[in-house]
Amino acid sequence: MFEMRDPLHGGEPVRLTEAQRRHFGVFVTMLEETLVEVEAIAAAREASTRMVQAEHDLPASFQDALAPALARIRERLYVLAALVGAEARTVSDARRVQAHLVTSIVHIEETVADKLRGYGEVDPGIAARVDPVLRDLHRELSGLAALVAPAARRGA
Repeated sequence: MFEMRDPLHGGEPVRLTEAQRRHFGVFVTMLEETLVEVEAIAAAREASTRMVQAEHDLPASFQDALAPALARIRERLYVLAALVGAEARTVSDARRVQAHLVTSIVHIEETVADKLRGYGEVDPGIAARVDPVLRDLHRELSGLAALVAPAARRGA
């Protein structure tokens, strides 16, 4: 059981199990990442791609309120982090890249013609024409995942 000093309530300790502390650590990290992503979207730093066109349609009232709101949220988030003993962590770029690649590889494996049967009748053209493209994508992504794997294991 961990005891953290509560800076808001006269130093009363907050007791957490190791599992609870880890849970809070994940939550604090995810919320902080969400705030960074919201800032990037609001600043129109989210680029359009060939397959996704960003529609910059946030209302002016949101844009005006965002910076002060994020400052308040971050302040409270860091108080929470202190209360629960969440510490900054190092994130391996290799592990992050590998996770993205492996996730895409799994999606490819679930998208071939044989796996589409659960969505309804499968046109024979999918196996003949789409599956080869999916196999090419799988091979390319797997090659990249193999290249990053040694560094990802070290970053574990």
